[in-house]
Amino acid sequence: MTRERGERRAEAEPEGAGERSPTLRERQAEQIRRELRSQFIRLVAERGVDGFTFQDLASAAGVSTRTLYRYFPSREAIIESLMESEARELDRELLREAGSLATFDTNPDLVASTFEVFDKHAQLVHAARLLGVTGFDGRKREERTRLVRQVIAETDGIDAATVDQLAALVRLLLGSETWSRLREADIDLDPREAGYAVHWAVQVLINAAAGEAGPLRPRVVAEPSSMAEGEMSTPAQEAEVSREG
Repeated sequence: MTRERGERRAEAEPEGAGERSPTLRERQAEQIRRELRSQFIRLVAERGVDGFTFQDLASAAGVSTRTLYRYFPSREAIIESLMESEARELDRELLREAGSLATFDTNPDLVASTFEVFDKHAQLVHAARLLGVTGFDGRKREERTRLVRQVIAETDGIDAATVDQLAALVRLLLGSETWSRLREADIDLDPREAGYAVHWAVQVLINAAAGEAGPLRPRVVAEPSSMAEGEMSTPAQEAEVSREG
């Protein structure tokens, strides 16, 4: 009877009811960590990596330097914490957008949505570039690359030897570097307009590779007397061949 009552009580309890709620002190500690990370991102984006001290960071966050060192004893510790929190959320949002790559041809909003994610986290993305952080979650970054490669590989007319080269170019165009350059350019484009422009550029690139443009390989000039079989010519050699012809 006791066992039956216990089973019924367990069934009635909502999922997660057994998890311990954070204490007031734990919530306050997490709030301080979050504020320190936020101010660190802002200072890096505004002043550069070496443009501020730990005292500046503590003052910006409204805490003492002693408190700052208790939570983050070094800049590396702050960056590691960023990779586990704000940056991971950014990666999750980007992967959700990348999941729509299968509809790339018919969905011009795809890149625009990705650029809006970058714009939403502009200071974080800019700070990451200055810090030399190229990817926060390697598995998600690899998944985005895999999705891009899959879309290209499934496009009719794409030479198999071209897929990896083309995927690298497309990933560059869809990445934060392109978003940042367009954002900094002296052109009045909002994130969606910039995204539409990049979507068009990617389509032109893929269509060219699938059409008469052919594989993205260096041109080889056959000249048996001066180079071994399969050896690629230099621009100077090509010019010499042209003159001789």
